[in-house]
Amino acid sequence: MTRKEIEKAVQRIVDERVKNSKRDLFCLRFGEDDFADFNLESPLASDLLSKTKVVRRKTHGADWSVCLAVMTADSYFHLFEIKSPNVTMATTPEVAFTMLAPRLIIPNGDNQMLGKTNFGKGWGDPLTPTESLILSKCKAKRLNDVSFEMTESITTTGASKFMSKSSRRKIMIETQTKEDTDDWIQILTA
Repeated sequence: MTRKEIEKAVQRIVDERVKNSKRDLFCLRFGEDDFADFNLESPLASDLLSKTKVVRRKTHGADWSVCLAVMTADSYFHLFEIKSPNVTMATTPEVAFTMLAPRLIIPNGDNQMLGKTNFGKGWGDPLTPTESLILSKCKAKRLNDVSFEMTESITTTGASKFMSKSSRRKIMIETQTKEDTDDWIQILTA
């Protein structure tokens, strides 16, 4: 199968599961056709996101890890670490996002009796960024054809202000191709 065929197959499965989940949840109280026109879109389709891509990141003293990189319209750069071995830099952002999404538990009588819920401690942790950078305080520097470095400089506040006036954080980002790196550098330096 080609990558496009795999993406279509995954999207078809996701759409079918969403459709079945909606039917299971809403058919208990409403007629089956009451929510027939309901469409749950991916958050990645939002106008509030400028760019999404699967990349690898490395911070000082750490190993490379696969992440979903998200640049928002309000100038933040978020990295969500993906721990699944099935996700690589060739994976589409939509498929990578499904790996981040927490498992949904259908609120039925059996699950309620067992105490299973969607709102337990840590349920939404995978949807919390591993790293978040303020782009107005960052500089991007190309390292080679497929990687660049983000350096964020933040003015310190509180007790840490006595130690130094600013703090720096560096994160190396590796992309799959030179074109991806060029695209990120162009967007980040615009």
